[in-house]
Amino acid sequence: MLAALDTTIVGADVSVAEAERDRAQADFARIRDLYAEGWVTKARYEAAEAASKAAAARVAQARFASGTAQLYAPSSGVILTRNAQPGQVLSAGAPVLIIGQTDQGFVFRAPVIDRNAAKLRVGMAAEIMLEAAGETPITATISEIDGRANQTTGAFTVQFNLPAQANLKSGQIGTATIKLPAADDGALQIPATALFGVRTGEGLVYVVDAKTNRVETRNVAIERLTDQFVIVTGGIKPGDRIVTTGLEKLRTGSRVRITAAAQ
Repeated sequence: MLAALDTTIVGADVSVAEAERDRAQADFARIRDLYAEGWVTKARYEAAEAASKAAAARVAQARFASGTAQLYAPSSGVILTRNAQPGQVLSAGAPVLIIGQTDQGFVFRAPVIDRNAAKLRVGMAAEIMLEAAGETPITATISEIDGRANQTTGAFTVQFNLPAQANLKSGQIGTATIKLPAADDGALQIPATALFGVRTGEGLVYVVDAKTNRVETRNVAIERLTDQFVIVTGGIKPGDRIVTTGLEKLRTGSRVRITAAAQ
């Protein structure tokens, strides 16, 4: 038990309700006998019956209030916040304690922009990096995706389930890495250095022919820019090899030699 209400008034309410119920039941029993003998009207009988049932309902209501006057922890955990002080008067539904359950692990919440949030599904895997919890990423899964964006930021909050670990604490800050599936509209992410001849909404890339090792020019539509990459559509497809450096030395039909990247 974590907290309890002052039951002085609640207990008095139960006693009053029980006394009123006993009086109403006795009155109904008397009226019932008189009605059977024809001394009272049916309306008087029905009124006494309704009063008896109402008094019994008030007893059940008072007993329910008395039975819920204690707050019990739903599981083992840690009290994160106490929103009430001893003797404080609270309105119905007001939170008293916020508890972090330790038997079901932790959750990690991260904002995701709408374009990426649309590609996520519950159950997808992710890696969570918490600096305070060590240098090893924690494997997690998406458990919930908000159905409505935050009105201030426009981002969707994605919730990840983390395993129960002793080094995890509520309030730790970290980052989530999610491998997004390929876009359904054919959009691809390429390095910004692969583009040349950029005009409004479009640009050129050099694609290497796998048989001749010669480059050809492809026109691509620029859909969106990020900090390090460009999202393009059309002109190239998954698996194509494109040139990312030394573009100024090439012309259409130039032969290139593919070498292993330096380690």
